[in-house]
Amino acid sequence: MRPHHKLEAWSKAVDLVTDVYKKTDTFPKEERYGLTSQIRRAAVSIPANIAEGAGRHSRKEFAHFLSNSQGSASELETELIIAHRLGYLDEASFSGLVSEVDRIGRLITGLSRHLTNWRPLKVNYGTSTTKKNARVDCLHRQRQRATNNAFGRGFYSRRSTCGNARHLFQSANEGLAKSRSCYPLRAQPPTRMRSAVRST
Repeated sequence: MRPHHKLEAWSKAVDLVTDVYKKTDTFPKEERYGLTSQIRRAAVSIPANIAEGAGRHSRKEFAHFLSNSQGSASELETELIIAHRLGYLDEASFSGLVSEVDRIGRLITGLSRHLTNWRPLKVNYGTSTTKKNARVDCLHRQRQRATNNAFGRGFYSRRSTCGNARHLFQSANEGLAKSRSCYPLRAQPPTRMRSAVRST
């Protein structure tokens, strides 16, 4: 399914084209290349521009084609008024077609406003899940580094390094405990780390 198939404005505009072709079949033959052709071209231009705009890759381009479609709707309404005054359309047919054009115009206007007023969603990173997850990952990495430092080559025999590792491990656990989305895996550093600190 193409993107424009989901748009009510496009669907109503296609229905309008069908009605316009049926109503203009009764126009005089001398208007075949005149008013009849102009009315049909304007009617077809409405859904065609909506479809082309919906297939574009940017909202700006889509809005541009919607503007063209709105212009075609105004052109069609003017030509229907002229046809009505010339007696080519009876009152019921004229009122029905103008009502359809007006409805489609409102749908296009609403769609244009949606595109114009659209803004990227601003995430409040102070309470967002994204930042929470990033903080939890950071604390997990911090705790892993502390464990690696304690068990690394020669590190466990140095009081200062092992003490720093123990401090990093405990601060990471405290941070994880405060996070609502995660609980610490261990309340204290591993036994080997504690014994290494006591023995130095």
